[in-house]
Amino acid sequence: LLHLAQAGLNAARNPRIALAYSSAFVARSDLVILGTFTVLWGTVAGRAQGLSTAEAVREGATLFIIAQIAAICWMPIMGLIIDKLNRVKAMIFGASVGGIGFMSTIFVSNPLDPVYIPIWAMLGIGQISCFFASQALIGQEAPVRERGSVIGMFGLFGAVGILVATKIGGQIFDSIGPYAPFFLVGAMDALVAIVAIFVWLKAPGRDPAEPHAQPVGPLSPTVGVSIASRDVAAVAMSDQDDKKTDPQRAKATDKTAPDAERHDGSAPGVSAEAPPSPAPKTV
Repeated sequence: LLHLAQAGLNAARNPRIALAYSSAFVARSDLVILGTFTVLWGTVAGRAQGLSTAEAVREGATLFIIAQIAAICWMPIMGLIIDKLNRVKAMIFGASVGGIGFMSTIFVSNPLDPVYIPIWAMLGIGQISCFFASQALIGQEAPVRERGSVIGMFGLFGAVGILVATKIGGQIFDSIGPYAPFFLVGAMDALVAIVAIFVWLKAPGRDPAEPHAQPVGPLSPTVGVSIASRDVAAVAMSDQDDKKTDPQRAKATDKTAPDAERHDGSAPGVSAEAPPSPAPKTV
């Protein structure tokens, strides 16, 4: 287990994998803040307006539903964007959209006011954009031989993000204001976007226009020999199958065996045991 964890951490030497790890932390934080504190904010606001607890919870859940509907509608569009852009560029875009959406909650005074519906929709779009971009980036950059370790470490960073966001978000929700958890993760999204810009300038990785390029190193000699041996074996098996299915070809192949296989060094077409020519008779 420690070896797998070390392999996952060592993979972070690739700046794009390190960026994916940080984006997993933030993307999962976005998810838990949106799912937990949106309903809570709506509930608190509803109770302050004199609604019953059940009615206030329903109003808060409505805000979350608005965000999720916007996210579902945005999913195919974000997928097209990721396919067209370099993965690091897509990360810049996704984190930027998330930062704008979550930090815009600082302008919300009454979350139940319909005028703020676009902001709740922007929250859903921002959350799913950052999540999809991080998944696409790690999917491209995870090395083949250590893919499980890298994906596991990616998930671990996301789990830590959920715990941290829940703990700190609850504290600042009470001490600062209902908008504070949203603004916090929005600032984290903006920070990831800035880091992604630096990664794009220094090590952008491959573009979608290069579908066959893989982020792995050159094959070792052992792997090359194995591939060559496999190809030779495949050709030999194919030849044997042809002989079995075509007996005439098999006989012709045996009769026309190359003369290079002769071990006696005789010339082609001349038997090595042919008797010497008789001497001419004299009269």
